[in-house]
Amino acid sequence: ISFPNLLDSVSLRDRAHLKILPSPHTGAWLRATPNRNLGLTMSPHEFVVASRYWLIGSTCVSFPPNNIRCIILCGQPLDPYGDHLVGCGHGPHRLNRHNALCEIIWQSLLIDSKQVVKEQRSSGESKCRPGDVFHPNFLNGRPGYYDITVRNTLQPSYIARVSEVPGVVAEAAEMDKDDRHHIRVSLPGGIFYSLVVETLGLWSPGSLET
Repeated sequence: ISFPNLLDSVSLRDRAHLKILPSPHTGAWLRATPNRNLGLTMSPHEFVVASRYWLIGSTCVSFPPNNIRCIILCGQPLDPYGDHLVGCGHGPHRLNRHNALCEIIWQSLLIDSKQVVKEQRSSGESKCRPGDVFHPNFLNGRPGYYDITVRNTLQPSYIARVSEVPGVVAEAAEMDKDDRHHIRVSLPGGIFYSLVVETLGLWSPGSLET
């Protein structure tokens, strides 16, 4: 069966998942050198679950009953693929991925300057916090604010669009972050970097340029 015929024969959700897989960098995590100092290691169980979700779109060996709900805080019904748990805004999974990326970027920038810090507010009256990682003298004396965002590729509100155009989730998040923080950071002389990655490994265009 050809790939186009396969796409026509599956559900909208599976079509979205399949169209993401050939995208650039989505499988980069499989080629990463395991390094404990950079947090780039997995237990055998974690690797199996991550591989199942990335390759076949499900974290479950068997489908849970329809009446099972999220035990964290939201109480929403669980889907048979694990999509809700991957992106639940009330649970630790999304926050842990975000914090792990912040740690990697912070450690990398420390090589250039020991003054790099986390969770930096912007200057000016707004006092917003666009900088998950802040470099006080990143480019020609200008400070750099790095904002890290992790978005669920298969969130229900985007399934239809992702099934046609992979990467729309990351692009939408990047535009949202730029709209909220870019001017506030740039007016006092700073540089805003929005780093957005989807749960299936696709980065936003601006992130790759950074």
